[in-house]
Amino acid sequence: MRRLRPAPGGPGEFGTAQLVAIEVSAVAVGAAVFAGGPVAIGVGAAVAAGALATGLSRSGGRWAYQALGLRAAMRRRRNAGPAALPAPAFQVYGYDDRGAELGIGQDRDGWFIAIAVGGADEVLGTRRPALRLDRLLRMLDEGTAKPSALQLVSLRTPAPAAGPAPNSPAASSYRELLALTTGRQTGPAAHLTWVAARLDAADAIEAAADRGGGVDGVHRALAAMAGRLGKALNTAGITYQILDSAALSGAVRAACGLDGLPAGAPIAARERWQGWQAGNRQHVAFEVEQWPVPFDPAAVQSLMSIPAGQLVVSAVAARRGVEVGLRTVVRVMAPPDRLAAAIGTVREYTKTLGIKLRPMHGQHQLAVYASAPTGGGTL
Repeated sequence: MRRLRPAPGGPGEFGTAQLVAIEVSAVAVGAAVFAGGPVAIGVGAAVAAGALATGLSRSGGRWAYQALGLRAAMRRRRNAGPAALPAPAFQVYGYDDRGAELGIGQDRDGWFIAIAVGGADEVLGTRRPALRLDRLLRMLDEGTAKPSALQLVSLRTPAPAAGPAPNSPAASSYRELLALTTGRQTGPAAHLTWVAARLDAADAIEAAADRGGGVDGVHRALAAMAGRLGKALNTAGITYQILDSAALSGAVRAACGLDGLPAGAPIAARERWQGWQAGNRQHVAFEVEQWPVPFDPAAVQSLMSIPAGQLVVSAVAARRGVEVGLRTVVRVMAPPDRLAAAIGTVREYTKTLGIKLRPMHGQHQLAVYASAPTGGGTL
């Protein structure tokens, strides 16, 4: 079975671009010295300085050219006008799988399905299912329908004050959220947990080939993935609910912080370099840049217990040769007046855990959708 390890080559790591910058500067200096003239030396020095500045300057934990690229991409998104939420080309529809509806999500990068994990006491109480993403990785190798990525998502939503009246608006709101995302109506909720599987467009061709091809073949492949995930969870003694179209749509909206906003109505959203806001919720996303050594996949679970108000933790495992790369996003959702305190809590706890985070400046809007139960789409 493949080994799970943090994805290499993250932003800010020394790599090919930096080697090229050093080589270009060395060649420029060598050519100038060989030419010997003052003009040639001046030009060579300028080229060398420009190459080093471009390749080795840093900004916010990234190389400067990476930050410039992200700023340019963010400007293009702004210039394109209001974006469709939660993501461009996002849609959810139902597929009849032997008499049961399977919810299938689709965006510009591919398709995905999701499963709500945990019974009522596991989702709503302090006991959570002993689920680890690395224990599901055999799905990346076995069978003819191999997912492009597997994702574990946790949404921590603080419950209302202890003992809310059963008919109170708070209790009603939590029951509606649970009904949409888990198929159950017991509340209030403390944690919602999902497992999602994604099939990228490139992998969909191969996965669909043995199932009649075309879009119908893709749907059959996704249904097979949902069945295999359910079987693996059942074998582990973990209760689950395969999401239909309404539940999948509700889960994505809840994880994106859009559950309190009317579906289909225009939403006032604003993207900034240091965050994203929709309605009265601000979002700030962080990517895990460094784990304690040696890496223990169980460390992902520790992030899901951080008491930082509304918190989303997404761990995406994707195939990378003989190994599996892990990308983990921690996203804080809070009203503007509570955001700083929530971020401070996250930083304090991750420092205690020996986990280093990097703010995803310029990518916060993209990270909102990618950290919802979408299989890590469009990021």
